[in-house]
Amino acid sequence: CSSCHEKPSRTAVTKPDTPSEAMLTVSIITPERALPPYQAQHVTFTSVDGQVGVRTGMAPMVAQLKVGFAMIRDPAGKERTIALKGGVAQVLEDQVRLFVEAAIDIDHIDLALIQRKLDELGNSNATDAPTIKRNESEAQWYLMQQSVALNRTGESGLRPAV
Repeated sequence: CSSCHEKPSRTAVTKPDTPSEAMLTVSIITPERALPPYQAQHVTFTSVDGQVGVRTGMAPMVAQLKVGFAMIRDPAGKERTIALKGGVAQVLEDQVRLFVEAAIDIDHIDLALIQRKLDELGNSNATDAPTIKRNESEAQWYLMQQSVALNRTGESGLRPAV
């Protein structure tokens, strides 16, 4: 029968006709969890080579991330900042995937806790190289969180420092 030899139909994925309708989907994945995906018109993240800005229609890319942040601008133009602890970014077909060691939304950063952690690291009596290196890495992570939280976009008008 002729219907047995027909190719299966595929649902066509269409992109919006106008750039104003095109959106990025941003996924942030840590070893412990995946944050809910964000719809965005623009994303900026911190790579080892500097800040990377992503808009719809960009060429595919992979970038190594350092301790830094992702700034996600939603369709209404509101910005959300997430502190990131190193990893890898992938941009492919308007999908931005950030695979990171840790991530925290600036609205959830506890500055008192960060200060206690920094004080503990500063008072460490570590003498072996691996522990010193781990402490330096942790201090860098806490300092990034502190910097991003203190320089919230919209409150002080400043951008997160790296």
